[in-house]
Amino acid sequence: MSEIGFQPVYMEASASYIDFMFNTKYAQMLLKTGVNLQPGQCLVIRGESVHWELATAIEAEAYKMGAKFVEFELHHLQSQVNRSRLQPEEHLDYVPDYKRASIEQMAREKWCLLRIEGMDNPDLAKEIDQKRNSVTVKAQRTAAKPLTNEIMNRGLHWCIAPAATEGWARQVGLSSKEELWAVLKPMLKLDQEDPSKAWQDHAASLKRRTEILNERKVNRLHFSGPGTDLNIFLSTKSRWSGGGSVSKSGHHFMANLPTEEVFTSPDYRKTEGKVRITRPVNLLGDQIRGAWMVFKDGALTEYGAEYGSHLLDEFLKIDPKARFLGEVALVDSGSAIFKTGKVFNSILLDENASCHIALGSGFPTAIQGSEGKTEAELDEMGCNQSLLHTDFMIGSEEISVTAYDDSGKSFPVIKDGVFAI
Repeated sequence: MSEIGFQPVYMEASASYIDFMFNTKYAQMLLKTGVNLQPGQCLVIRGESVHWELATAIEAEAYKMGAKFVEFELHHLQSQVNRSRLQPEEHLDYVPDYKRASIEQMAREKWCLLRIEGMDNPDLAKEIDQKRNSVTVKAQRTAAKPLTNEIMNRGLHWCIAPAATEGWARQVGLSSKEELWAVLKPMLKLDQEDPSKAWQDHAASLKRRTEILNERKVNRLHFSGPGTDLNIFLSTKSRWSGGGSVSKSGHHFMANLPTEEVFTSPDYRKTEGKVRITRPVNLLGDQIRGAWMVFKDGALTEYGAEYGSHLLDEFLKIDPKARFLGEVALVDSGSAIFKTGKVFNSILLDENASCHIALGSGFPTAIQGSEGKTEAELDEMGCNQSLLHTDFMIGSEEISVTAYDDSGKSFPVIKDGVFAI
């Protein structure tokens, strides 16, 4: 019996055939290791039109694995530019009812979510009117809360993964998407015979670090280095995670591919000090570069940037809770991504090359005893309840991290950018 789906026949190893085979291998890894699609589940793939060939391969493999339904949601950056500049003011916060119904259905039916990252034309982002765009983003994030809550509480399987594009390659300083793929493949373990097995082994090594941090009952992290003197306080119920997650249905999935971090949610009310942001950050469609921040009593009170401080202005207007932390993550300079020596202008990749913090919502699953708690109860436990969540990279080879446990004893976690545990 032939398999469902198309199986093209090629007389020779043409470029199209090689692309087909690579897309198929990548699709299988994303579905098995990333979202861990189960028979009968629905899948939504989010990306740009430039990702169409990969999305088609993912769709074919998903149906072979027993998917109930697969949808590809296209994001058009030019459409975001058009709306921010041309839509009448009174309609900027409009969210159609069918969008709300779709979000509620995906949340209710526990769809798998797979986002492909890699912009076709990154320069378009600078044309977005950020003041008007922030109104639209707030309305969209508010409407998306049923789905966001499922994501943050491990109610469904999700994954974000990269795909090379010509525009992204130029932004990274490479001449073609083929060159960018050559850089991406090793960090995605696609150069190995069994990428899924390689990721299982890597996940185990990350989990060993989480066990050390949880056993030591860390209650404070001190980041130090050029422009950085930051204390992040954890809740007594904060728990470290890394190497993937287990959903409420009992299935392992990896929300980021690649992943190199161990992370938790701190007590959002207690962060103190200053920090230098060490890599560019994509925010509201544009990019912040050379940023710095100051925190007092948990809140971001001062900030600036070589470029993009206006983006933070608009970001913080969307939700007051975006001034507080929702995540702290540890990554060292031994990561495959860091070793490339490149800044990828991608939160997905750059956050896995560097320690980072996130402004915005925390992960209830990183807080012991959070199961079934209301937003108000989670807030009382110190878990930030925000509409937003954006990572800011703060690590480098010059950054060290010291942990303090319940007894007040300290021990090095990262020294000069390298894990000491």
